[in-house]
Amino acid sequence: MEQGVRLMARGVCSCILVVDTRGVGWAHFHTALLNKTADMAAIGFRDRVDRIIVGPMNTIVTAAYHAIRPLLPDNLVAKLVITRDPLAEIRKLVDESEMPAHLVADYSGKK
Repeated sequence: MEQGVRLMARGVCSCILVVDTRGVGWAHFHTALLNKTADMAAIGFRDRVDRIIVGPMNTIVTAAYHAIRPLLPDNLVAKLVITRDPLAEIRKLVDESEMPAHLVADYSGKK
């Protein structure tokens, strides 16, 4: 997170975090890790991010979200977008010309 903030150009005042969940399966569902993630998100981190886009959503991602949701502060939950189509959500916030080319290619399938 800190590295991402340092990479932001002068005058940029919003940060969007994209959590890529492609390929996530039951092997990745670990309660202790989810609790640590919730702890990390609750300490200062949420104040530096305007939106957190998580996806593509699947059964495991949905289960993980519902497991940690009660542990998350309301202002963090308000920033979360759990979606089947992360690129569509990103496009609502950022013009495609400003997105890294690999992001568009990865999520659109155009490589």
